[in-house]
Amino acid sequence: MLLRSFLYLSLLVHDESTFRSGEVSPKRWFFKENIPFFSKGRGRSHMVSDFLVEHPSAPFFELSEHEWKLAVEKYKTLTEDSGVCYLNRTATASINIGTDAYFDNETILSQFERLFQMLEFKQAYKDHQIEIIVDNARTHTAKLYSLQDFRKGIGAYCPVDNIEYIDANGVKQVIDCYFKQGPNKGKSKGLVEMCKDLGVKLPDKVKLADIYEILSKHPAFQNVGQTNFLFSKIFSSI
Repeated sequence: MLLRSFLYLSLLVHDESTFRSGEVSPKRWFFKENIPFFSKGRGRSHMVSDFLVEHPSAPFFELSEHEWKLAVEKYKTLTEDSGVCYLNRTATASINIGTDAYFDNETILSQFERLFQMLEFKQAYKDHQIEIIVDNARTHTAKLYSLQDFRKGIGAYCPVDNIEYIDANGVKQVIDCYFKQGPNKGKSKGLVEMCKDLGVKLPDKVKLADIYEILSKHPAFQNVGQTNFLFSKIFSSI
């Protein structure tokens, strides 16, 4: 009699959601002449990073009390304060954007390391092959703006005071979005002036749409990261 061993596959899907205190809908109800107040700002944000599981045991990843006890005995760091709020016995992380740190590369790395340490003790997944699907961001940055938020000329609307990015040599760079001195002190630089700071040469009589196209390839406005390096670091540390 031929015996076959079956390797079950469990999928874990990682993603993030941001919930804002001033979240509003583009559509509103009108009651005769009465119109509800419209929140102009989006308010403080609460961001959740979690793992959805394709397994009959539960839709989200969580250890039992006994499994958690065993995990903590082996990995003491599971109970240490990492600066990120985790739900008890899970890898479900949450953070208040604007108050706490952001879900950057190191934070995501820490969350996945926590998950892999806990997976070892999940009895429902024993002898399963685990596949993890990560959201489509190539990296996680603290960027709360997009290139389209910026304007072309001096004194126009600008969403941030400065821009931080990693250049081609892996060095952190910072450029100011507002003039610190001179006749335009206190005014926003606009994209034309910012291109000078970034070392980007623009053609004569360039249009705003063309600047967007040119700068979209610049590291200052890209979410280009080192995901492969980060996950290699995770696996080598576990």
